Amino acid sequence: MVEVVPLEEEFLTMLRETVNLKATDVDIKNGFASISKILRKYLMQKYQVSAMEQTSAQLLSALQEKQLNETIYKQVDEILRLCDLAKFAGSMGDQKDLFRVYTLMETILEKNLTEGSAEAKLEKAAEEK
Repeated sequence: MVEVVPLEEEFLTMLRETVNLKATDVDIKNGFASISKILRKYLMQKYQVSAMEQTSAQLLSALQEKQLNETIYKQVDEILRLCDLAKFAGSMGDQKDLFRVYTLMETILEKNLTEGSAEAKLEKAAEEK
């Protein structure tokens, strides 16, 4: 039997392998770009939105229609805002903001992973009855 890796686990691994905050020469601008891309790919797969082709405002609007958990919505908004600042405002961003964005991304994935596994257990219990 092939073990299915939860989507969130897959993206947590991708995040940790792509953005190494422990490196002494962290490329801050590239870190923001990588996190933004990982977040957009995750949102595209998780919520079936065309996250890669949309502006941040369009993406947030699409997520609102999906009735996303308010806390996660606010976290996604903050990640996108900080990443856009680093990308478009000519601001390099700073390491503190990169740590913040990384932590928010991790939090979203871990929260959804926990909720997903709880839902799976409930479904399995219901099937066994």
